[in-house]
Amino acid sequence: MDGPITANNPMGVHHAWGRTYKDLFQRYKTMRGFRQRYQNGFDCQGLWVEVEVEKELGFTSKRDIEAYGIEAFVNLCKHRVLTFAAVQTQQSMRLGMWMDWNAPDDLRRLAEAIKTKPSTIIDFPARGGGKLRQTAEQIVGRLGDPELGGSYFTFSDENNYQIWGFLRRCHERGLVSKGHDVMPWCPRCATGISEQEIVTEGYQEITHPGVFVRFPLVDRPKHSLLVWTTTPWTLTSNVAAAVQLFAYELRLAALGAGPPVGKARARASHEELERFYEHLERAMVQHGFLNPQHPKKLMPRLRRLFNRAQLEREEVNILRGIIKALVSPKARRSRKI
Repeated sequence: MDGPITANNPMGVHHAWGRTYKDLFQRYKTMRGFRQRYQNGFDCQGLWVEVEVEKELGFTSKRDIEAYGIEAFVNLCKHRVLTFAAVQTQQSMRLGMWMDWNAPDDLRRLAEAIKTKPSTIIDFPARGGGKLRQTAEQIVGRLGDPELGGSYFTFSDENNYQIWGFLRRCHERGLVSKGHDVMPWCPRCATGISEQEIVTEGYQEITHPGVFVRFPLVDRPKHSLLVWTTTPWTLTSNVAAAVQLFAYELRLAALGAGPPVGKARARASHEELERFYEHLERAMVQHGFLNPQHPKKLMPRLRRLFNRAQLEREEVNILRGIIKALVSPKARRSRKI
């Protein structure tokens, strides 16, 4: 039983990658003799779907939804979900993913009916080759149940009734309270900002170790990218590093491989370093790395970083030339990073 993918747009490459891994693992378990459910899921609820429908209708506030009609708006949200569920189903079938899929054309037919006239009577395929004859609205509410088979949808009647039943039991046991809280609020969407509303509630602060990894550069021997991550389990799946041009060039100073053994190093003088820092600060402000109102907050740390690197005079001159090019009027006009 797959965790639901949000049916709000076509699948991206990252979805296809994850689904490939899931499919491989599920097939492996099948060959080992485990019984599999093979049921895909679609996440249908949430602000993302609403906002996209609002964009299509040209709405600018939630009051526009009330003026349009809440029921009609909800049906348009269901239409969008069913439309992209059909798209994602077709994409997943092309990947060769084993699931008990609904036919994409059946989902499109249902999407059109729920948009134009939810009370339309239609015949919808049922498990075992049968047909279910009900209104489009009734069928949408039953998607994923044992009689129909196919993917489950989180806007199904069963899912919603189970959630309300769970909340009722919580209320009966005194587990639901009413009060006041302070949280960031989005006036446009008329909702709390979900990423922030639980930052101070239900979580314990812990120290989590980070990992520094060097990514060797194929075309530059003895040079690497220094990457920091708190999710080391993703490293085995990395295939590329997205590097901003300016940060990439700064990497030369932080990771300089140094001259061959035995070659004399000409250290940069204090004056040369100061001129370099001036150009560096100007470039970082221009490219958005530093707040122009508070440029001094990060610079001391960068100074310590470069001082520890013990830059050669040649390295400083190269970096200063790069930074000058980045802050030139021509760079400001044509910069595409």
